[in-house]
Amino acid sequence: MRIALLTAGSRGDVQPYLALARALQRAGHACTLVTQRVFAPLADAYGVRFHAAGGDDWPTPESVQEMVRRGELEELVGKKSGLAQLSAVSELFARHVTRLTADALPACEGVDAVGFAPMAAVAGHSIAEKLGVPFVPALLAPAFATRELPSILFPPRASWIPGYNRLSHWATERLMWRVNRESSIRLRRDVLGLPPYASSAFEIMRRAEPPVLIGVSPHAVARPRDWAPYLHLTGYWFLDEPSGWTPPPVLSQFLASGSPPVCVGFGSMVSADPAGDVRMITAALERVGRRGILLSGWAGLHEHAADLPSSILPLDSVPHSWLFPRVAAVVHHGGAGTTAAALRAGVPQVVVPFITDQPFWGDRVRRLGVGPPPIPRTRLTAERLAGAISRAVESEAMAARAGILGEKVRGEDGASVAAEILERELWAKRRASAGRCGAA
Repeated sequence: MRIALLTAGSRGDVQPYLALARALQRAGHACTLVTQRVFAPLADAYGVRFHAAGGDDWPTPESVQEMVRRGELEELVGKKSGLAQLSAVSELFARHVTRLTADALPACEGVDAVGFAPMAAVAGHSIAEKLGVPFVPALLAPAFATRELPSILFPPRASWIPGYNRLSHWATERLMWRVNRESSIRLRRDVLGLPPYASSAFEIMRRAEPPVLIGVSPHAVARPRDWAPYLHLTGYWFLDEPSGWTPPPVLSQFLASGSPPVCVGFGSMVSADPAGDVRMITAALERVGRRGILLSGWAGLHEHAADLPSSILPLDSVPHSWLFPRVAAVVHHGGAGTTAAALRAGVPQVVVPFITDQPFWGDRVRRLGVGPPPIPRTRLTAERLAGAISRAVESEAMAARAGILGEKVRGEDGASVAAEILERELWAKRRASAGRCGAA
């Protein structure tokens, strides 16, 4: 089969789909990863067919830093709810969706199915409609209505309120459509020559009951009992470091020179005061007497690390699959991919959620017993961070639970499971379609 897989965003939004594309290729299918040009070298390193889409003006570390200077990111993080934050993020990306659709269309012509990440959902579904081929939503979170879990954008601890969980999913879908409606009209009219959606695109997709791939481990989030059969919880889609990758000598030497350090990094999250963050992280680690590895991320923390003590090593980036099993604990922002990597490594974690679904993953870490309660970014202090790190690295019970869960997650191959499900479901659709044509 020939499959186009659309995604967009930061590396955390792209890397799992690269793992899924590799699994599809290993299964004998022709899969093209369609996303921003900046990820072409990454796809090439793994031998995955690539098609650039969305232009070169998608948010990057540099453009996000400019938003920080203008105060836009501080305003975003300060918004009270995940819904408000998602609305702001979606509006940021909406201006790029028409270009993404135009660029992606040639890569989708002649395919047997179009798969897509949530950020590219309207583009991917509309392209599939234009070409008359099946569509396959592919998600990194359990973002479908259920009585058992709230929406990943709602406060997780209010889920005990009767009807709260279902209502939260309904409200999320309504907001998603409100944010995406105008951009959907433009891309369908200007690029694809399609009429506007008759109702919410997300409602239309849901009613079609396509095969939905959800790259989450059932050991991290149990499959809700009221989910429809077309929703597949496959296990995480991991991408290990490229073959032949070796750590920089300074990292190998640092790891060998003392006790396992605590890894601290906030991925694509940024800060209005990165220098202050470095001082706070340093103070927290010194307070608990722990060595540390500081991953710069989009915040550019390494640019403010000139005065770090020798007990803390600043690095630009390191593959999580290699680094996390070698540390005592991981402090991170609660992104879906980083949370999954820490779970797989079998080490305790401290989650400092910034926006959108990150509070959900922070609460999930707490519920699994592999980390202390999350500390919202707006409440983070050196004292609170030190206390959370101390709990994470000193609790034998927490370390034991993390180790057991890590073994379970490492025993899965979610990307291969997802590829098998996709193959089975698409062949079933093809046979059903052929049967209808024969009957006619």
